[in-house]
Amino acid sequence: MAASSNSSGPSPTVDGQAESEPAAGAGPRTRVRFVVFLMTFTAVVINYMDRANFNVSAPLIEKHFGFNIAQIGRISFIWGLAYALCNFPGGWFADKLGIRKAASFALGWWSIFTILSALAYSMFSWCVIRGLMGAGEAPIWPINAKATSTWSAPSERARAYTMAGSGQFVGSIVGVFVSGWIVHWFGWQWTFIIFGALGLLWVPIWWALIRDTPQSHPWVNDRELRFIQGVAGAVPRHQQEEHLSRDEMKKAWKAMLTRNGIGVFLTFLTFGYILFTFLNWLPIYMHDTFHLSIVKSASWTSVSYLAGFVGFLVSGPINDCDEGQLFSLSILSLRAQMLGDRTRREDRPRVTGDKSPLQ
Repeated sequence: MAASSNSSGPSPTVDGQAESEPAAGAGPRTRVRFVVFLMTFTAVVINYMDRANFNVSAPLIEKHFGFNIAQIGRISFIWGLAYALCNFPGGWFADKLGIRKAASFALGWWSIFTILSALAYSMFSWCVIRGLMGAGEAPIWPINAKATSTWSAPSERARAYTMAGSGQFVGSIVGVFVSGWIVHWFGWQWTFIIFGALGLLWVPIWWALIRDTPQSHPWVNDRELRFIQGVAGAVPRHQQEEHLSRDEMKKAWKAMLTRNGIGVFLTFLTFGYILFTFLNWLPIYMHDTFHLSIVKSASWTSVSYLAGFVGFLVSGPINDCDEGQLFSLSILSLRAQMLGDRTRREDRPRVTGDKSPLQ
């Protein structure tokens, strides 16, 4: 789209700023969005660390309480059931509160119940505490999706999401490795106390550094704001977030029942099954089958998570380079059906040469 109908007028640069005219907020473009990506990455790391400590500690929990492997499986099942069910309202939760409040509340909640895991005294208490913890951990992916979509430019969206999402493997690596040594030196209870305390310490840092939108963050200058929004003109600092209308939500639910919707569901179902099999059972398998110590089983388990981290992180740039055509066709088609013929409320000029992975 041409920036101006006047051929003699200046053309916008990548930042939407006229070459011959100084724009408001002139100067180097700030990079506050990377602070948001890093903080979201850290939240995901802590989220998966708090899952790993139970799996590493399971052999000693079995011995301490006289549980068998089936009872450990029931505790993991209760956690997984609460996590799965609370994923559904997780997106609504992030939209309603915004990423600043939602992440602070969720991480504070699951960190408290991580600490309380050290005080469990029976099968029933284990199921209640781990179930409530799983409910608190559920919104992390909706928060990650909302943070990266709100704070990233279209041309870097896949990289931003995978940068933050790769924390699931970093958290698993750090979680199993550090848990092994904590269990070895201090006992299994301290893995829950230390990891939970770390999450509570992180909450005020998130609150201080994060805002719901780039427009509301005082550190974001106009150049970064235009880059994120992908516009050539001025961007209002006080702009209401756009949400799907009720009719659009109905279209979204209908789209989930289409062939593409079912295909995406099955993709994530198989991905989740494999992922959680490795996360929940690999440390226990290494310990029980190969008769390794807690430290050695945790160390060998971390190797598989390292490979997952590399693969997940590389997928973002690949998706951005080919604009998602190779890996995201089903998801993009589903998105198109969900949005239907929705039009923007504002007709904003697009930045020349800035391609969105959804175009």
